[in-house]
Amino acid sequence: MAFARPPLTKSCKNPDPPALPPDIQLGDVVYDRLSSKRGILRYFGRTKFAKGIWAGIELELEEGKNDGSVHGNRYFKCKRNFGIFIEVYRVVKSITLKEKEKDDEGEKRGILLKEKDEETEKMEMEGMKKDLKEKDEEMGRMEMEGMKKDLKEKDEKMERMNEEMEGMDEEMEGMKKDLKEKDEKMERMNEEMEGMNEEMEGMKKDLKVKERELGMKENEIKGLENDLKEKNEDMERMAEEMERMKKDADS
Repeated sequence: MAFARPPLTKSCKNPDPPALPPDIQLGDVVYDRLSSKRGILRYFGRTKFAKGIWAGIELELEEGKNDGSVHGNRYFKCKRNFGIFIEVYRVVKSITLKEKEKDDEGEKRGILLKEKDEETEKMEMEGMKKDLKEKDEEMGRMEMEGMKKDLKEKDEKMERMNEEMEGMDEEMEGMKKDLKEKDEKMERMNEEMEGMNEEMEGMKKDLKVKERELGMKENEIKGLENDLKEKNEDMERMAEEMERMKKDADS
């Protein structure tokens, strides 16, 4: 398919357009090294839809995404779905079949080299992941050992505390037993004191009775003493009278 070279669009010009590769010019037939789509280079420069340098291509077939405009900004003009924009490293000038095969071979070698690099990187990544996993497992084991050690120490401390608590319980039971015995002894002493108090009350009652009896006897003694005194006085009077009578008889 032959392409006519249309005039450059004036919609989006670069104030400082980048230099084209020495072997490529606007209007050259080029292809995309990744998709192998072929067409005419219509635009080369900066865009508003993305940073960097982009190449706008009018394709031979309806395999594109636009008509040379993106987001309302026109960079070149072509039929709908015949335009694409690709990064400049993907732009390759159309060459003969033999040169293309050679270029394809180099591209394949590049792809193989890239795949090899990716494989190496993947292996390195796997090794790093393995090392990281081993380190994580080692850290997990260390943390687990530490946790086990802490748990063991806590269990031992808990056992010691339980033993101390058991000793305290036994001591408490002994104290309760002693206290119970003392309470029982106090009860017996209280009972004995009550008995003694009752006995004292009885003795006090007996003492009062005896005091009353003794009072009565004292009264009797006082009466007898009074009687004896009166009799002594009578005897003295009688003795005096007899003495007088004797004197009278003598005279």
